[in-house]
Amino acid sequence: MIKNLLLCLLLVTSLYYFYRYKSLKLNINGLVELLKNKIKRDNYSKMPDNTNNKIFNELVNNIDDLIIENKNLEIKKERVSKEYRDLLADLSHDLRTPLTSILGYIPLIKTDDEKSKGYLDTINGKAEYLNNLIENFYELSLISSTTYEAEKLEYIDLNELVYAIAFEYYDSFIKNNQNFKINAPESKLEILSSKELLSKAMHNILGNLLKYSEGNNEINILEEDKKIKIIVSNDTSLEDGDYNFLFERSRVIDRSRKNSTGIGLAIVKAAFDKLKYESSIYCKNGRFNIEIEIKK
Repeated sequence: MIKNLLLCLLLVTSLYYFYRYKSLKLNINGLVELLKNKIKRDNYSKMPDNTNNKIFNELVNNIDDLIIENKNLEIKKERVSKEYRDLLADLSHDLRTPLTSILGYIPLIKTDDEKSKGYLDTINGKAEYLNNLIENFYELSLISSTTYEAEKLEYIDLNELVYAIAFEYYDSFIKNNQNFKINAPESKLEILSSKELLSKAMHNILGNLLKYSEGNNEINILEEDKKIKIIVSNDTSLEDGDYNFLFERSRVIDRSRKNSTGIGLAIVKAAFDKLKYESSIYCKNGRFNIEIEIKK
């Protein structure tokens, strides 16, 4: 009799805990699906309490609070980022006007006196550097803006665009006693892109190349099945490794270098991000490489 009673008690207890287990598992699965839908739909409304389990409901409420707090932080981050971009844009605008005036007056007051001429050349150089810095900051803040929209996408002959931009820098490379070579498919290579953003990026890449290259400059355009690669490379004494940190604003390897601002490659990254191109910087076998991957 007692044995049967104990068996019944054990069975009831087992069924009770089995039910609790199944109920908890069902609630957890439901919570996971609910979270997936909230994230997918960007829905931040409060999740309902669907169980009588106080601890489980408390867990749901805590997750809710974390999600809402995270959303608020994202909103705050975007607001601060917008304020920062607006500040840069306003600052650039306010400084450009007097700098343009200074650069316009300098040629008018130049004299034949060597000492005065040297001072004016120094002032002119510093003013031009500051002007370029402001222009780059303005361009970076503009492209990085979430509201920025590039010109309408169009089909572009990539080879033609790269050759045209590279030609603008040819004399400068010759003046620096550096060679320059482009390897590209002979056939026309059309991509759907923004000519404006792609041109900005390539100008900044070649400007960077002109400043820091140690020779043997190359642009290689490679066509693969589902993508196109552009690899801009040059000789370097840097160690092999990942140098993607150079895409970050104001990051440079050698701050003692003249006119090193670290903004040019940040503009490159911002432009490629807008175009949804993959980009990377790395050194391998004595070569500094900037690689761009464009999906067909």
